[in-house]
Amino acid sequence: MKKLLILLLLLGVVSSAWASNDWLTSATSSDWFTAANWSGGVVPSQAVLTNTRTYQTHMNTTYMPIINSGAAGNYQLEIGGDNEAWVNDASKSKGKITLNSGGTLTMTDYFRIGASSTSNRWGQFYMNGGTVTTGYMVVSQGNTVSNTHGYLYMSGGTINMTGNLIFCNGSTASGLAYITAGTINVGGLLSMRPSGTVVPGTGDTPETLLDLSGSGQVVLNGDQVATVLGYRDNGWILTGGAEFPDEWVTYNAGTNKTTLVPEPATLCLLGIGALSLLRRRK
Repeated sequence: MKKLLILLLLLGVVSSAWASNDWLTSATSSDWFTAANWSGGVVPSQAVLTNTRTYQTHMNTTYMPIINSGAAGNYQLEIGGDNEAWVNDASKSKGKITLNSGGTLTMTDYFRIGASSTSNRWGQFYMNGGTVTTGYMVVSQGNTVSNTHGYLYMSGGTINMTGNLIFCNGSTASGLAYITAGTINVGGLLSMRPSGTVVPGTGDTPETLLDLSGSGQVVLNGDQVATVLGYRDNGWILTGGAEFPDEWVTYNAGTNKTTLVPEPATLCLLGIGALSLLRRRK
């Protein structure tokens, strides 16, 4: 009897890990913290092993989640419109979350903008301020047969992750980030890997892009200068749509950090210009 009880408890833990808590089509506001806006009848929490999802088939497209203040927590978070027909226009995306300067958003496991599925999924994350904390982050998870687009628009605040920052984790995925202000701190690696596979039936060729401008910056753990410049040479890292110069990527041996900034002057403002080991291509 005791063994049976333990087995049932373990099964309960496993099943809860696969549960989802989805933003509803019946949502009556854009307030993240309104329990009635969620399929689970409760506001998502880090303490509950759920996959928090904002998919088109579940969500009210009039009222999309906004975090103006307070601490929003999730075990896993995915943003993506479900079965959205391909349109070459980011404004058509149906999955959208906005974080403003008074709020925080924390994921224990991962944060995916543009989820994984055999159906088409679009996702947008607008970060105007505040703080995001997560394990790893994927800008367009993708799949081998679906048309998935992930868009990150960051105009302020800080994103901290202990793991990797991944652009396009599937052969038909497009992941694009436009960072005009704020800082992304990456505890792991920057991974950019578009396949260039044309999505069947759409003619859509996947894209990968990290566009840094204004006062936006990305700080990577360890010496990743050569990797970053390789991605830049592929056209995946730009500044305001223009080429990202070599000297804007620096490695600081003292802090063991690689920094990407859109303006050389920003290095001095950050107090790291004199300490950085600058690496230029031969």
